[in-house]
Amino acid sequence: MCKKMKRQDLIIKKDRLNKEVTIDKTYGCMHSNPEICSNNGILDMCAFCSEDSICKKPPRLWRKMYEELKLKEEK
Repeated sequence: MCKKMKRQDLIIKKDRLNKEVTIDKTYGCMHSNPEICSNNGILDMCAFCSEDSICKKPPRLWRKMYEELKLKEEK
């Protein structure tokens, strides 16, 4: 069982993409307030509760952020 964690426990830079990041998963937590995320603390779903720190259910806004970062990297 994983306990709920706070954002400062896993700090994420939102200005570039990591190699682990896709449109469907993120390295670390991208939620603006992870403490109220319905998936916070769920084993192997939440970045705070997986050994690889991958969030498998990023926020809806992530899709737009991903596309913007992808375009920025291509320039």
